[in-house]
Amino acid sequence: MNNEDLLRFNRHLLLPEIDIKGQELWFETHLVIVGCGGLGSVLALYATAAGIGKLTLIDHDQIELSNLQRQIAYNEKDIGQLKVDILKRECMARNASIKINTINAFATPKLLEAVIEKENLKYESNSLNKNNIMWMVDCSDNFDTRYMLNDFCIDYKLPLISGAATAMHGQVILLFPGQREKACYRCIFPIEKEEHPIATSCHEAGVFSPLVGVIACFQLAQLLKTIINPDNYQAYLWRVHAWQAEWNKSTVHYDKTCLCQHNN
Repeated sequence: MNNEDLLRFNRHLLLPEIDIKGQELWFETHLVIVGCGGLGSVLALYATAAGIGKLTLIDHDQIELSNLQRQIAYNEKDIGQLKVDILKRECMARNASIKINTINAFATPKLLEAVIEKENLKYESNSLNKNNIMWMVDCSDNFDTRYMLNDFCIDYKLPLISGAATAMHGQVILLFPGQREKACYRCIFPIEKEEHPIATSCHEAGVFSPLVGVIACFQLAQLLKTIINPDNYQAYLWRVHAWQAEWNKSTVHYDKTCLCQHNN
């Protein structure tokens, strides 16, 4: 950590929960953010400010006027441009030392495999690798992508944090699908969206703009904490009703019949 880092991250270094050790772990962390909309754009900006060392931004979309109600990384002059390009610009403007890859495409297993192979990282089967850790960050807005990311993380033993926000309802799920006796997304929601607590998209139900900021920041906070304290890892599901200001936290239990318990 150089003198500029000591100054930039001084307010983190004053916190005993973080200190220099924690900050340096964040420098070594690579976040693969799938979805650069309301959740992903906020999370990427705060991850950059917090000192995460590398981001891969994945999104297929262009900026539209209707995005500006909640996607605070973008402005009116950005309409029609690629989200990944503008989000990279905004992150780099805040911390020029961060490394950022952008992929203008739908997330697929093949695409994610290429990201993994490029990093040439190895993951232990039953523990969080504390060095050069890669996290999958689900900021998508559809169920097919959420299940795909979950299954990919099972195969590659990657930690996963998933966020969702629709109407007044938000949720965050912290998972490590590659660990035996740890839950995955399918353990919680084994059957498709009819039984899911957030079963519609913001295109169908609308979304309260401050809610996406709350969910994105909470996703990142739980992720950062777990990087520093992986031995205290526990799978949780948090739910919030923004209008009623009600939070609920549940411990997530694995399903021994789920595929995640048979792929380890």
